[in-house]
Amino acid sequence: MGRMRRIRAQYRSRVTRTGTRQGGVTSRSPDRHPTTRVALAVLAGLSLLLAYELVRAIGIASRLANEDTSIVWVAARDWMARRFRQPNYYGQSYGSTLEAIPIGVLHALGASYGFATSVVAATLEFAAWAALAWAAWHRGRRVMAALAFGIPLALAAYHTVYVTIELQVPGPRLLVVVACALLIALPTRPVALGCAVLLFGVGLQFDASSALLAAPAIAWYVVSYLRTRHQLFAVAGGAVLPVVQFVGTRLFYRRHPDYELHPSPSIRPSVNTLTGSAHHLSEFFGLYAPELWRSWIVPLAVLAFLVVLLLATRRLAYALPAAAVAVIVPYAMSTSRAEAQASLGPLLPRGRILLALPATLWFLTLLVAESGILGRVRASRGTRRALAAVCVVCATSTAVRAADFGGREGFWYGRSIALQAIGQYGFAPNSLMQRQCDDDVAFARRNAVGLIVYADQHAAYSCAAWAPSGITTLVHYERRTWVLYAELEHSRSGVLLVDHPGACALAAQRATCTERSRYTVLTFSRQPAVPLLASIGIGYRGFGPRCRPNVWFGACRRGGADLVRKPFAPGPANAEQARIAIVRAFGAMFEIAPDAATLRNVELGGRLRELAPALQRLGSGVAPAVTEVRFLDNHEATVRFRLRSGTLSGEAVVESGRWRVALPTFCNALPASGELDVSLVTKCFAAGTGAG
Repeated sequence: MGRMRRIRAQYRSRVTRTGTRQGGVTSRSPDRHPTTRVALAVLAGLSLLLAYELVRAIGIASRLANEDTSIVWVAARDWMARRFRQPNYYGQSYGSTLEAIPIGVLHALGASYGFATSVVAATLEFAAWAALAWAAWHRGRRVMAALAFGIPLALAAYHTVYVTIELQVPGPRLLVVVACALLIALPTRPVALGCAVLLFGVGLQFDASSALLAAPAIAWYVVSYLRTRHQLFAVAGGAVLPVVQFVGTRLFYRRHPDYELHPSPSIRPSVNTLTGSAHHLSEFFGLYAPELWRSWIVPLAVLAFLVVLLLATRRLAYALPAAAVAVIVPYAMSTSRAEAQASLGPLLPRGRILLALPATLWFLTLLVAESGILGRVRASRGTRRALAAVCVVCATSTAVRAADFGGREGFWYGRSIALQAIGQYGFAPNSLMQRQCDDDVAFARRNAVGLIVYADQHAAYSCAAWAPSGITTLVHYERRTWVLYAELEHSRSGVLLVDHPGACALAAQRATCTERSRYTVLTFSRQPAVPLLASIGIGYRGFGPRCRPNVWFGACRRGGADLVRKPFAPGPANAEQARIAIVRAFGAMFEIAPDAATLRNVELGGRLRELAPALQRLGSGVAPAVTEVRFLDNHEATVRFRLRSGTLSGEAVVESGRWRVALPTFCNALPASGELDVSLVTKCFAAGTGAG
């Protein structure tokens, strides 16, 4: 042990004395720099400017939210209630809800969810750049410390607003940035290395896009510093928690496959995708354009310039990180997240896969400075000029944004709402959603209803976060799988439907239904609500112990929960006669009345006239055969029937005194009958609400 201490002491003495190692990377730069007071004044000024810009962005972002934001509010409520739901962002196996923890704390202290969300996002952004500034300062690179605050200040308002309004895993990205800062500032300390490995491992599992920064930093460190056995022990120790996280996450989704509504995006590269991306570079780099020259060419040119400089050094410690970046950027642009359909507009652009790009440019600039390829700054005057240039650019950018606030930061408030209004990826005002939720909850309580079913995801999730206990919300594309399970086991006697116009047409055969403005109230015999809602065409994405949901439609590829309704009242007086009528109706399900061109054996068959011509050929060629009938009460029954080679479940209802095939059952049977026209099936379901 004593010999090892002497070797380490000699090693540190040599690094301090020469300022270089085998890789030519300095631990503390010998360059002259301005006095500490001047450097600290510059850092203080730039940090205040960045805080000022983020505060102005908070003023915009805190008033807006969408379904991606409101599901984080639900997670914040769960964290504060000490309820662990799933390892990742709800409904998917990537992303995280780590940001929801501080949001929940701020909300508990009295802040609104909107304000807490934007404050946390802005704080995480500021903390990431502060960590890099600390690393550069600790390394003796004063200009690089200033540049850490200067880069986000120089970027356009588009980027500033985006990082405060859109929660694109800022928490995991901060972990990766802090890990890089530890490697830069404390490269010879095993404890710092162990912490960095831990942060890399955790952060990259939540946000693989941060590899754009992590990969070159790790490559630089391995070539330049990874030498001793103590460092290898530190790597092994830091990797324990990430390994446990990886194994635990895999086991969780193996046991709960229906929680993985959105699996991790494929990382398989595609030449076609890369070719398409190359023709739309503005969508990838426009988010990182500077304020004074808002062109996507600038960040791309800076990236290429830095990579070429580092490759020109012909030193592995610098060339390898540059090569890693040069490979990762086009690789990311060739994956599924870079495809055209992955872009939903300016507020969810394809460029989000490169969110670590500004920090990566800073790191490459640090390597250029340490490589000495541009010549060393030998006089403090030159460094002062560099600091002055950074200050001028940042101050000018801030002044431009302040002078044209309405055309830059302020512009995004109206643009976000306008995008949402036309059905694109945008945001809605929190005040409007809060008022609507308050009205919905009050209406539900006046009607003694504890379940509110929404047509809109944002309304459902935001109200789930705001609503008092005793009120449950649901939406068709429900990310909270556990809520679906809970409703399947819980019996209710009433449901409030919000923004489901025309629902009473189908519900009338199954429940007492009243409509008023945006609201539809269903009152029925006590039973689980989800199967009842499915029987009137308000279906839910697939879930169940063995269900693996389809990515696009949410239906189970196999397995699935049992949504067959159970009897809740006495059946018809003459059960055998009713059974014969049901068998006859199902056998003639696709028969079209020649006089009126309607499907007379189907519920609301008069609304299906538009479908009749397309279904003419099915009338004689397909005859479903009933295998089982179970009466729910005297006017509803569940039915199992064979159609071609498959067995399906459905329902029959009494309409106008006659047993008919339930309309949702008929619509679901169309694909099995050989009618694979998706638009036809969509029109069939729409007919139930009169939209067809």
